[in-house]
Amino acid sequence: MASKRRHNPALLPSPIADNGAGCATGPPVAGALCGLGRLVRQDGRVTQTWTASLWDEGAATYRAILEHPFLSELTSGTLPPEKFGYYLAQDAHYLRDYARALAVVGSKAPTHAAAGMFARHAAATVDVELALHDSLLPELGLDPAGLEIIPVSPTTLGYTSYLLATAHGGSFVEGLAAVLPCYWIYARVGAALLDRGFAGAAVPAVDRHVRR
Repeated sequence: MASKRRHNPALLPSPIADNGAGCATGPPVAGALCGLGRLVRQDGRVTQTWTASLWDEGAATYRAILEHPFLSELTSGTLPPEKFGYYLAQDAHYLRDYARALAVVGSKAPTHAAAGMFARHAAATVDVELALHDSLLPELGLDPAGLEIIPVSPTTLGYTSYLLATAHGGSFVEGLAAVLPCYWIYARVGAALLDRGFAGAAVPAVDRHVRR
């Protein structure tokens, strides 16, 4: 969870840009991504955007993510390489199903442009992220072909099962709500790691993964 962006920035330009409130903006699905134009009203007064209210409600969870020992060690440069290797193995399992979920969500998109965007994002996940793992894992002493024998953790399986079930069984908006946190959280956490003063990981492969 250390990347500044979940996907390769070169492949994901404006559609998932942040408007400063943690809200994805830009065509073609800006309205669906964050409910732009929806305002929270209290006693007849506009208090904040709907998206900002969601971030406020999830503030405790977001703080817990930033305070997780994995990220603390990653920031200080003390994360053991074997821990990062296990993370990458689980991430590879996750990305395979995340790409499928993005494709399903895209198939339900209300516009051709939105469908195309999710198709590109799904392809980027397969082509870019897994290729990155193929280059990182050998530097960590791990065989990329050996990912298949590393079991999927219960947490990873629970999350991907939820994503796929929601994407297949829900509406476009429900599927979008399921996949969107990956975009938002990775962007915010990556920026937060650099803001707090990322010391640089002891292993060059880990350092590159954080800074990309």
